[in-house]
Amino acid sequence: GSFMLWTDGVNVKFYLPCVLFEMFLVWLSLFLCCRMDWKRTTYFCIRTMMLGEFAASLEWQLFYYFLSRGKLEWTIGWNLLFLAVIHGAVFSLMYLLERRFREGNAVMRITGKELPAPMFADYEMAEIIHKACAFRPEDAKACYLAVWELAHGDSIDSAVDVFETDFLAKWKDRLREGVRSELDPPPAPPRRARRRPHLAERELMLAAARHSVTNYPNWHVTAAREFVVLDDLPRDNPFVTTLTNELTAMRAKYAAAIPSPVSGSNVLAVARIFKDRDEYALSLDDNDIDGMEWSAAYWSPRRRELVAYLPMGGGRELLKTFRHEAFHQYLSYACSMIETSPWLNEGYAEYFEDENASDWGMEVDLEQLAELLPALLGMDYVQFYSGSTAERTLKYRMAWSIAYFLEKGAPKVRFEPFKDVKKTYVESLLRHQDPRRATSEAFGSEENLKKFVSEWKKFWATL
Repeated sequence: GSFMLWTDGVNVKFYLPCVLFEMFLVWLSLFLCCRMDWKRTTYFCIRTMMLGEFAASLEWQLFYYFLSRGKLEWTIGWNLLFLAVIHGAVFSLMYLLERRFREGNAVMRITGKELPAPMFADYEMAEIIHKACAFRPEDAKACYLAVWELAHGDSIDSAVDVFETDFLAKWKDRLREGVRSELDPPPAPPRRARRRPHLAERELMLAAARHSVTNYPNWHVTAAREFVVLDDLPRDNPFVTTLTNELTAMRAKYAAAIPSPVSGSNVLAVARIFKDRDEYALSLDDNDIDGMEWSAAYWSPRRRELVAYLPMGGGRELLKTFRHEAFHQYLSYACSMIETSPWLNEGYAEYFEDENASDWGMEVDLEQLAELLPALLGMDYVQFYSGSTAERTLKYRMAWSIAYFLEKGAPKVRFEPFKDVKKTYVESLLRHQDPRRATSEAFGSEENLKKFVSEWKKFWATL
């Protein structure tokens, strides 16, 4: 206020520097008086200036209106009265409007980035809980889910302590009241009680997908029973139409190759396609995916989305990539989001990427690969993705060769000893949630595994 009085009446050419210096004084006072970094200080400084200028301009407009109509005299008393009433009313109204956002403002993170293109769906809490229990049996006991996101700079250890000492201590009695002991007899249902039907998983995912692009006019939604495609491609681009036809056919093939006993495993396929590679790269960062900057598409189990970008003139290659990634999506649902073995997951993804391929695409030594095959079957993803580019490529092709043999060669082996490998694997995985154990039970015994390797080698030697 002193600065504004001191600069009253200065030449108009100094107006803008004076305003900037005034903003700096406001910024400095916020920075020194509040525990905020410079980005948050700048953000709240801008909000402060906008609100202050709005109140001042409203006061001047009203004061000048009554003054010009001859209803007031230009006196300090009327000036102060309008100042107190208008500013008091504006600031009180904003306090009431923003009161419920006070806690959110305290943990707000200012990144300095522009508003990104829609990456993923912004689910409501009810939808999050429903998804967390996506494959929960109908007779499962009651459960509770707490979701807590840490603010930037918070310590996870101190946050855990606060959660356990403050939140759980306060709510544990209420939580216990809502959980019935297994030994307690089930309560009698009230007469004429009607259960409110829950939204199906498919409907929740579709609603969330639509909601994620609601405020982005350049994004389009193409939905059907088995899939929904979100894209910001030009309207005349035929890729989405081709993709939707492809997804319908491919998901039927996935289910035929690896059936699942899980109810609702053929849940909605969500695909998000960017026209811009930079936005696609930003989605990789937001989803904490490293080392895939070279890619054109990926499957995110955490977000339950296929994410891709369309290279210029690259529709045919992107379709192949979608066939690959869409299988990862299907298998995740088919196995109740339990991690599967890379030989099955990557092998069948490679197989469906190009069903017409029947050769390795490289020179191979079958004798050497036959010795490595049992080790490949027992690998986890860290082991599978490790090594040089050439070594990883060979592992992918070996996994593809297993899938190709199971589909093309194994049914021709006498007495079909491997016909239940996939079925047994999925059942064991759902029962024990252990990929290595599922592989072991799928092949049955060491003798059966040796026979599998022998028939695999014989099949590839004849092609």
